[in-house]
Amino acid sequence: MTELPDLERVKRKNIIEMGLGFTAMIRIFAQGSKAKIAAKLEELFSGLAEIHSREDYEGRHRSFCDWFTREIRTAEKTTKKGKVHPSQPSSYGQAAKVLDIAIKVYVYYCAQPSAEISQQIVPLLNGASGVTSKPAIRGHFKTGHRKPTQNI
Repeated sequence: MTELPDLERVKRKNIIEMGLGFTAMIRIFAQGSKAKIAAKLEELFSGLAEIHSREDYEGRHRSFCDWFTREIRTAEKTTKKGKVHPSQPSSYGQAAKVLDIAIKVYVYYCAQPSAEISQQIVPLLNGASGVTSKPAIRGHFKTGHRKPTQNI
């Protein structure tokens, strides 16, 4: 009976992967960052059922962003004119954008980890700027539109 937890983990990883893609931010971080970010998001998302208040959510959000600014660096970049911008620690805003978009995809669009928990968490979500439109996300599902209260 270990298949069900494995299926849930695989589903969570796939949705996280999709959410990270929608952030359009991964390209600005140093090589190897995507796997670290995905692992941290999986850890956070696996504990969403434990969030019962705005304070709980904001504490987890702050903890993720603090971790992100310590552990994730931007990639070194060379401009067209040959000027090199060295790698530097990521900003809190970059961390928040990644989390806000990924969690919106996971909780709002995909109604995870369950419809009930999703409905409790959606009002706590921060509005992510630059978030991908619903029609673009909908295009990733072969069966068409899914209501936020349905599990995938």
